[in-house]
Amino acid sequence: VSVSESKTIFFGDTEGHLFEWNPTENSLPKLLSSQLNTKSNINCLVTDEQVHEIAKYLVSGHDNGNVDVWNLLSIETTLLFTVVSAHKSSITALTVRSAEIFTAGEDNLIKIWDMKTKNLISQMSHHSSASSLCVDRDLIIASSGKYLSFYDRNSSALVLVMNIQDRIDALYLDSDRNLHVTDSIFRRWSLNTVAEILKNSKNRRRTFKKKKKITPIPIQEGSADVATELDINEILHNPKKRNQFMSYLKHVYAEENLAFWIAVQRYKELFEQDNCNMSALRKLAQKIVSEFVSSEAPQGVNIRSKTRASIVSLPQEEFTGNSFDKAEHEILLLLDGNFTSEFSQYLQTASETGTLVNSESDHARTSFSDTF
Repeated sequence: VSVSESKTIFFGDTEGHLFEWNPTENSLPKLLSSQLNTKSNINCLVTDEQVHEIAKYLVSGHDNGNVDVWNLLSIETTLLFTVVSAHKSSITALTVRSAEIFTAGEDNLIKIWDMKTKNLISQMSHHSSASSLCVDRDLIIASSGKYLSFYDRNSSALVLVMNIQDRIDALYLDSDRNLHVTDSIFRRWSLNTVAEILKNSKNRRRTFKKKKKITPIPIQEGSADVATELDINEILHNPKKRNQFMSYLKHVYAEENLAFWIAVQRYKELFEQDNCNMSALRKLAQKIVSEFVSSEAPQGVNIRSKTRASIVSLPQEEFTGNSFDKAEHEILLLLDGNFTSEFSQYLQTASETGTLVNSESDHARTSFSDTF
C-alpha cells in the first residue's frame, strides 16, 4: 500500500492488479490498468511524490523480482517500463528519490537504479532482506527485524547500526529530516542528530588514518586481560579478544568484515612463503573475491564501489600479495570507527557481570575460514 499527500491510496493484489482509492470521495477502488505486465504478487508500492509535488510515477515491486514503473499522469495509467529480475527473488522494499529507484530483495541486496537509463547504478550487501527503505540526501536507511542500518549514499558503506529492541514494522522520512520508526511504539529521530554522530565518527576515522599505520598483522597465539579502551590493532593482535570481537560482531550482523580480514591475512602469509604455489594462491584469491568482494558475495563486505570494482576486474594471473590492501584498509577503518568503542564497553560490562564468553573458535564460524 502507498498513500499520497492527496489522500489517494494505491494498493495491489496477488495477481498483479493495481488499484487507486480516495476514501474522501465515497467511491469504490478503481482498477488502474488492465495492461498488466505480470501476474506476480505485488509486495510493495511507492510513488515519487517526495521527489515531485504531484506524483508522476508509481513503482511496484513484485514477488518474481521484477520492478514495474507506471505513469500516473496519462489519461489511463500505463506501464512505462519493467526492470526484469531486478533481484533474484522477491522484492521486499523500495523507495524513490531524485530519479533513482532503491530496491531491496530476499537476496539480501539493496540496489540503486537510474529511472532514465533503467540501468543499475550500484548495490550493497545487507545482513538480511530489508523490510523497509528510506533515503535521505546523505543516507540510505534499511530496517530488518529489530535493526536499523545506515549506509553512506555516496560510498554505499555501512556507517551505523542501531538495535531498536522490537521488530520494526515501518519507516517514514518526512521533509524535515525526521525519521519515524514504528515497532511496538512510535519513535522519531532527527537525521541531523544522526548526521552529527556520523560526522564525529568520520573525524575519528581521519585521526585514525593519520596517526596509525595499518600493516598486516600475523595471527598469533596468546591472551590478555579485559581492557576498557581498545583500538582495532589491539583487538586484532590478541587472539582472545579477536575471537570475542567476532562474537560481538555476530550480534550486530557485521562479522563478515572480520572474517574477510582473517582470510586476507592467511592469504598473505601463504603468499610470502618461499615455496608457495602461485596457481593455487591465485585461485584462493578468487575464492576471497567470490566470498567477500563480488557484488553477489554471500558475505559481502562494505567497501567503496571503486575498490570493489578494481578487485573484481583484476585478472586472476595478476593477483599479488598486495591486491587486497586497499579493501583491508577500508575494513579496518570501518571496524575501528564504528564498532571498537561499543565492543570495549561490552567487554567491560561483561567482565563486571561475569557474563564474558571466551569463544576460541568464533573466527572460524564459516566453512570458508576453515579452508585457510
